[in-house]
Amino acid sequence: MLFVGVAIGWIHIMGAVVAVGGSFFINFVLKKASAHLSPPELGKLNQSVGAAFGPVVWIATVLIILTGVIRAGALGLLSPSVLLGSTYGNLLLAKMVLLAIIIFNTVNITRTGLRLATLATTDGVPDAGLISKGHSRIKALGMTNLALGSIAIVFAVSMRFLGAP
Repeated sequence: MLFVGVAIGWIHIMGAVVAVGGSFFINFVLKKASAHLSPPELGKLNQSVGAAFGPVVWIATVLIILTGVIRAGALGLLSPSVLLGSTYGNLLLAKMVLLAIIIFNTVNITRTGLRLATLATTDGVPDAGLISKGHSRIKALGMTNLALGSIAIVFAVSMRFLGAP
C-alpha cells in the first residue's frame, strides 16, 4: 500500500512539474529565444509548440485531478468539516479553486490557438490585428496560469509542513 501511495504522490507532483515547468519554459525561455523571429516564423513556432504542449498539459491536468482526488479521498480530506474547518483543508480547497481557474484559462488558450490556426490557413492575408490580439490573449492567460500554478505549489509546500489533519 505504501508503494501505491508513493506512486500516486509522485504522479501528482510530476503532473504539476510538467504543467508549471512547461509554462515557465514557454513564457521565459522560449519567448526570449524566439524574440528575433519574424511574425510569420514566430506564429509557426507558437502553433508547433501549442500543438506539442497542449496534449501534454491536458494529460498532466487530468493526472493532477485524478491523483489529487484519490489522495484526498484516501486521507479523508474531502469532507466539508476538513475543507472549511482547518488550515490544511482551506489550502486544499484553495488549490482546487486555483486549478479550476487554470483549467478555464487553458480552455481559452486552446480555443484562441485554434482560432489563430484557422486564420493562418484561410485564403488571403490574415488580419494582423486579430493575430496580435490572439497572441496577447494567449500570453496573458499563460502568464496568469503560471502565477496561479506557482501559488498552488506554495500552498502544497505549506500543506507538507502543516501535515494532514
